[in-house]
Amino acid sequence: MLGKVHNLNLSWCKNITEVSNLGNVHTLDLKCCKNIKDVSMLGRVHRLNLSYCDDITDVSNLGNVHDLKLVGCYGITDVSKLGNVHRLNLSSCVITDVSNLGNVHTLDISYCYGITDISKLDRVNTLNITGCINIIDFSATENISNLLYYESDGERSEGESYEESDREERSEEEERSDGESYEESEEERSESE
Repeated sequence: MLGKVHNLNLSWCKNITEVSNLGNVHTLDLKCCKNIKDVSMLGRVHRLNLSYCDDITDVSNLGNVHDLKLVGCYGITDVSKLGNVHRLNLSSCVITDVSNLGNVHTLDISYCYGITDISKLDRVNTLNITGCINIIDFSATENISNLLYYESDGERSEGESYEESDREERSEEEERSDGESYEESEEERSESE
């Protein structure tokens, strides 16, 4: 029945539970369809939005989807089979392991607070790590062409690794502290004379 449908937007259709017959749709938007649980038959969809579908727990059959959005899917904890997805948005998901996602071209893991290790993401072209406050080692970001994050003051930074910005901040602080110590020594000399 839906074999020739190219684009289908069913977002916010809260009563939808069965989506297995939608696997041949090219672009499928099921955002906020809160009662969907089984998405195993959607692996051939080219562009798939399952954002805020809280009851989905298994996305292992979606590894061949080209563009996959899983924003705020709190039931998903294992994304290890999604390494072939071209563009993957996992923003605000409760995931901890992204080690198998190194081949993803564009990866958004912003506000995934459980992520601490991104060392295997050095082949990702575009990476958004905004709000990933528990990442410990940023050395993998040196090879990433487009690194997106927001600094603590809310300003957006692009294309610069954390290491580079840390180095710049340290240099500025060192210059300030050197200047302060120089001023203090001048004052101390004045007082002693």
